[in-house]
Amino acid sequence: MNKLFFFLVVLLIGCSQRDINAVEINDTSSGKATREISIGEKGKVKLRVDLKEEKELQDAVDKGHQPWRQVPIDVAHAALLANNIDRSIRYENCELASEADNEAIVKCKDEKTYRVYLKRLIRPKGIWTAIEVDIK
Repeated sequence: MNKLFFFLVVLLIGCSQRDINAVEINDTSSGKATREISIGEKGKVKLRVDLKEEKELQDAVDKGHQPWRQVPIDVAHAALLANNIDRSIRYENCELASEADNEAIVKCKDEKTYRVYLKRLIRPKGIWTAIEVDIK
């Protein structure tokens, strides 16, 4: 059931995202930022991170919701799907390349190879946040 919930959350988030060729836009009049990404040089994708949103997610996890956010592979896979980087990448194709206290790298391989860089931005032993994807 946990995997089904995870899949549904990722699917819902992914359906609301824009294409990968979009650029980040900050609407200063409303104080909101759209969650868009752009491909930089050499296939690097910097993911926009909203620290307020991350703190809210950490609070939710502390209350027992979305425990998958504490697993680097789960967060990396969700980031690839939700940000429209690769909507067909299979979870089984992702593996933990390295993990330290507050940084991790997950490698996902299909037609392309993705290295997803994650950090614990809120606190040590907190949730993982995908911050960048290297596409080869």
